[in-house]
Amino acid sequence: MRHPEYQYLDLMSRILDTGDRRIDRTGVGTLSVFGAMARFDLSNGQVPILTTKRVYWKLAVKEMLWFLSGGTNIQPLLREKVRIWTDWPLAKYRKESGSQISQEEFEARILSDDAFAAQWGELGPVYGKQWRRWQGPDRRE
Repeated sequence: MRHPEYQYLDLMSRILDTGDRRIDRTGVGTLSVFGAMARFDLSNGQVPILTTKRVYWKLAVKEMLWFLSGGTNIQPLLREKVRIWTDWPLAKYRKESGSQISQEEFEARILSDDAFAAQWGELGPVYGKQWRRWQGPDRRE
């Protein structure tokens, strides 16, 4: 079986070379291939992390625990010094308030002011909500 990292890199090459362009909700667009697969031997109790970015394990675990908690507000993440979700609520705050507050000031306010965090730290239906609070066919949770 080919090493997981090589399978991943081969798939990325295939997508870049032959992928179909798709329009997505962000307007950025994606490339897609149909039916791609990768196989991994999990018998040794390890699961590969496949990425071309450096992964900070402790931050990844904290983020995953937040997802599993059903969280949708960045305040608990910021308490754990996980800052990767701040961009979206900060941009919304700047746009709606007209303020040019720095990221550090925004994060400090989220941490110190629960009412501010409730209003401006909310991300909406991100992974935590999607994983924990499914809507039924009647659109209720």
